[in-house]
Amino acid sequence: MEFQVKEYLCDIVEGIKHTKFDESIWIKVPGERGSKYYFLGNIYMPPESKNTINDIQRKFGEAAVDLHTYKRQGGVVLVGEFTSRIGKICKLNENIGQYGEVTNIMNGEETLNFLKHNEMKTLNDRVKKAEPE
Repeated sequence: MEFQVKEYLCDIVEGIKHTKFDESIWIKVPGERGSKYYFLGNIYMPPESKNTINDIQRKFGEAAVDLHTYKRQGGVVLVGEFTSRIGKICKLNENIGQYGEVTNIMNGEETLNFLKHNEMKTLNDRVKKAEPE
């Protein structure tokens, strides 16, 4: 995992070295005129085939600790490989966009729980198409 930053930004973007969730990387970016910070996190969630449900829940819990630490200090954007298939919206106010796929797996369920409990929403890279795929 990595963030690529333009060289002229290296003096203002700070890499965060100590995180609870080992399979993540975070950077801190100052807001306009230092009003608040923005935190960008990139995480990797291993496939469910290599983990038990307890392992998956523990890893999401560790990621949540980091998320809450940075949410108290500013805005947060989290990206990465969640290795999850989260399905698509079934009812209003879910934490998922309406253009996802039907399939949902265990990592997907835990991802949705993570989003809900941390007041976040996924932008699950699906967009409305003029024609079905």
